[in-house]
Amino acid sequence: MARCGNHADREAGRACAGCGKPLCDECVELVEEGAAYCYDCAVDRQLAEFRGRETEAKAEREDAGAGKRRVGSRGFLAVAVATSLLIAGAVGFILYKHFALNAAPAQGSPQEQETWSGDECIADMQEVRLALRAYREEHGNYPSSLDALGGYLEVEPACPATGAPYVYVVTGTGFELSCPNPQAHGSESIRSSDASVPVRDGGTASGVAKGG
Repeated sequence: MARCGNHADREAGRACAGCGKPLCDECVELVEEGAAYCYDCAVDRQLAEFRGRETEAKAEREDAGAGKRRVGSRGFLAVAVATSLLIAGAVGFILYKHFALNAAPAQGSPQEQETWSGDECIADMQEVRLALRAYREEHGNYPSSLDALGGYLEVEPACPATGAPYVYVVTGTGFELSCPNPQAHGSESIRSSDASVPVRDGGTASGVAKGG
């Protein structure tokens, strides 16, 4: 039986209907009309759907001669609002897939510093994660140390709050990555892996558990 394209130690129960990659149950991001999709193909389908709706709205506006109407007409305003909502929905979907932002605390408070530092840490950790995956694509395996990412990374592989390097462990065919001082961000842990974007534990979530 085929092995999962992301987890070589697991059997693949399905294949992505978009790209054909074999997937284990954990790596199935979307099931639609009986077809399973990986994370990347699921995002592509959502974006294609948003673009299709936007195209339909534009066609309806052109057919109705909305471009020749005055801005104050109710028909023009309705189409403009609908188009704006579609664009906002597409942007919101992408942001949701990568980060669930914390509510902003009072300006200048210690909580504000923790929140921004934590978000920056999560963003940098995601950059390190993507660099590790790029390294694997080129070399066929993950590096033994983050020091090998010099040509793949534009940020320091360290927590921006203290400068302490991220904890990196190679685990068989994958890896685990974690912040060395999550308490500085009000969390019990901030961790990531080859199959998981950065996520907080014991605090306000700043990421999702699955992703590309």
